[in-house]
Order: sequence, then C-alpha cells, then structure tokens
Amino acid sequence: MHTTKKIILTTLCIGGFSCRMAATEFFVRANASYADYQADAFASKTGPTLEAGALIGSSSRHAVGVEFARFPWEMDATFPSLLAPGSSLGTTGSGHLAPLLASYRYYFQKPDARWRFFLGVAAGATQISGRIDTRLSGTASGGEVKGWANTAAGTAGLALAITRNVALELSCRYLQTEEIDYVSYGFAGSLGFVGPASPPTPFAASKLRVASLGLSIKF
Repeated sequence: MHTTKKIILTTLCIGGFSCRMAATEFFVRANASYADYQADAFASKTGPTLEAGALIGSSSRHAVGVEFARFPWEMDATFPSLLAPGSSLGTTGSGHLAPLLASYRYYFQKPDARWRFFLGVAAGATQISGRIDTRLSGTASGGEVKGWANTAAGTAGLALAITRNVALELSCRYLQTEEIDYVSYGFAGSLGFVGPASPPTPFAASKLRVASLGLSIKF
C-alpha cells in the first residue's frame, strides 16, 4: 500500500507541475461503465466512473488526471441440494470494488479532429469490500473480504467531438488488482457447533474488463 501511495503522489506531483507549467485546458469526465469480471461465478455489473485532470503540452495530446470508480460485484457458485429439495448449497457473496487511480492518456490526433484515438495507463489502489457466505451439507459459514489492493490498468478508446469543448467517449480497459485474502469467520453446524475458521484464501475478482461510455467536458 505504501508503494501505491508513492505512485499516486509522484504521478500527481509530476502532473500538477506539468499542468501548472503547460496546461492548455482542464477537463472532467463522467462515464457509465460495464465491468466484466474475469472469474467464474461472478456476474457482470455496471457502475459510474468520474475523472478530472488537465490536457498538457502545446498540442494538448497529453492528459493527466485522477479518477474514481465504483463497481458492484456479486458471485453465485451454488447448486441444488439433493437432500433438501428447493434449497441450494455452495457459495454466494456481494460487495463492491472502488478504484482510485492516477491516469495518463495520449491522443493520436490534434484537438480539432472530429475523431481522436487514445491509449492510456493508470495506477493506484482499489478498495475491495464485501461478504461471502458458504452453505454445505449441515453446515454454514460466513466471512468477509476487506482492504486496499494495488491496481494497474490499460485503456484504449475513441473520442467523438460533439462541440469544441464536449466529446463523447467510448473506451475499453483491462484492470487488475493485487489479490487480497477472504477471511472466514468459521463454520456452524446444525447442532450449534462452531468449527474453526478456514485459512485466508485469495479473493477471485481481481481482473476486470471494463467498457465505458460517457462525456468529456473541457474548460
């Protein structure tokens, strides 16, 4: 986590200095994003992404910013119980991922182009939280996943100029977080016996493909 803070602070300091010295325009972006989790039993979800920053350089092709997103997650790895018709066994859970990233983007076309293709990178940390419940034959357990994970992402997309200061953007991103552990509280049996907690295991929702559509406004 200390490494992540250093990355964010360094990027912001460099970006802030660059913005002060050579900023031509500032921007805000608001996107609706679709997160496709690259793990079995995890459902795809939608969430918002917000970003603010500056276009720097004489040609305004470089953009630095800070972005925040919030993606829900939900897993369902259950199967019908043969011993108790109408009930299910297995694991369910839900929660959210909230990336906080420092980002850089390069536009290949000039600012007055109708279409602008861009590539970008981002690094920072993601807050991961949620609850996971497991039900097996005659026993049940609960647990949680909670913490911050180092995060890196790569982005590619297109911007369509609507007016001089407003653009419609479509982008695709691959985002990966460091794995953090899911911690079990222990098992409870039908007779009230509470078993020991299982060892921490890695949380599976650490890789996402994110498609976003939104507006970018310059001022």
